[in-house]
This record gives sequence, C-alpha cells and structure tokens, in this order.
Amino acid sequence: QTLYAANAGVGIFKSTDGGDNWNTLADFSAKVGRQDYSRLEMAIGSGAGSNTLYAGIDGNRNVGGNLVAWGYVFRSVDGGQIWQRLDPNSTPKYGGGRCWYDNAIAINPANAGDVYLGGVDIYHSTNGGGAWANIRQGVHVDQHVAVFDPADPGVLWVGNDGGLFRFKNGTWQA
Repeated sequence: QTLYAANAGVGIFKSTDGGDNWNTLADFSAKVGRQDYSRLEMAIGSGAGSNTLYAGIDGNRNVGGNLVAWGYVFRSVDGGQIWQRLDPNSTPKYGGGRCWYDNAIAINPANAGDVYLGGVDIYHSTNGGGAWANIRQGVHVDQHVAVFDPADPGVLWVGNDGGLFRFKNGTWQA
C-alpha cells in the first residue's frame, strides 16, 4: 500500500510498504524562501492520475525588494520524484498572504488536471495549474479543507470559517 505524508517545515514523504518505511520526496524550504514554512497541504490524484500530486505551501516571495508572504503551488506527475513549482506570476496569491492559516487543495478524482486551491478565495484550474479562475462568489473566506465527494466526483465540498459549502455544476450551496 502506498501512503503519502506532508509535514510543514519538513516536507513530503512516501511509503510503499504500508508505512513501515518512509522516503523523503521533497523538502521545499529553499524553494519557498524560508526554513520554517508553517503549512503544507497536499492533494493526491486517483485512478489514471494517481501519480499526480499537488502541494500548496506558505512561503515568502520577493516583491519589489520586500519579502511578502505568498502561497506557492508545486506539482509532480511522477508520484513525487520531480516537483515543478507552478509559475508564481500566473498562479494566484490564493492565500492572500495567509497560507499559514487558510490553505486547501483538491484534485478532481476523475481528472488530475482539474484542480482547486482554497485560501482567502477559491481558484479553479482545468489545465493542471496553467490558468486559474476565482470561483468564490457567495462563499465565505478562509478555506481550510476541500474534498471531492467520493460518490460523485462532480461535487466539491469546501469547509471554511463560515461553514460547509457544496459546489456542483458551477453553483455553490451552503
């Protein structure tokens, strides 16, 4: 059984023997500009996309000579062996500088290129993170969890400071 574990400030680990032994897949410290990143969220694809992983991490970015809190997104398409940071110029500042508090990420189990980022707002990409659209209309801020309904991969559930919200067919319901 393959297991993954994400630990803020330490990295992402993988076990292929049900948790008896673990290998480090990624340590993002240098990549996000700080040694003490305090939040790391991971999403794992399923089915044909089971080798696709995304990681949302709070970090720092140099903006005009100043370090600014920033949410970085990394993707692996080979089970975590190689990680690519998604372009921070096209990836939204989804955590609003607060990814240490509000940071959620989910992959549609039917399509590993269909990804949702939650922070202050909620962003959706249909092309593996190449482009994003803010879809938070009417939903409370500060997303803490995003999961797909196992019985219906067309339904995304988001939990935030305002409660639980359901997204289906482009519509939110509280």
